[in-house]
Amino acid sequence: MILALLALSPGLGAAPETGAFKGPGRACLMHSYVDLAEGETLKVESAGTESARFTLRTPHDKLQLIESEIIGGESYTSMAVTEDGQTRVFRSAGGRRTRHLFHGRTNYSPDEDRLTLILIGLRAKDATERASLIHRIHVAEPEPGSCNHSYRYGWDLISETIDK
Repeated sequence: MILALLALSPGLGAAPETGAFKGPGRACLMHSYVDLAEGETLKVESAGTESARFTLRTPHDKLQLIESEIIGGESYTSMAVTEDGQTRVFRSAGGRRTRHLFHGRTNYSPDEDRLTLILIGLRAKDATERASLIHRIHVAEPEPGSCNHSYRYGWDLISETIDK
């Protein structure tokens, strides 16, 4: 618990950006990125040693986006939605709120796709709008210099803070 709080402490000199980022532009997380369109906003709500929770606002939805290195396997049936060669997306068939599960390769799982992101609450009635948002979320290590805004959390940030 103390280590998770260290990562968010502004007095340690390496705090993650916590403000809301308004699109258009690329918001990078630790192992993924979201290309926000005009009218969309991403804001960190909480962060810890292995995961972070964000609010993603679109003109029609308020969504939760969770990125984690330790997400367990989803126990309910999921159906494939899309694959772009880098990220595979499934939609869950259980629970009260729609979940889209994003799988891909990261620096901690370079040889196999892992569930890394969960998008909760996508209700857009327009299939084109839903597909547009899903295709702008990617599991991949962000390329240096490709981000308009970056959110950092976790052990790496804590280690950098302690080393200073």
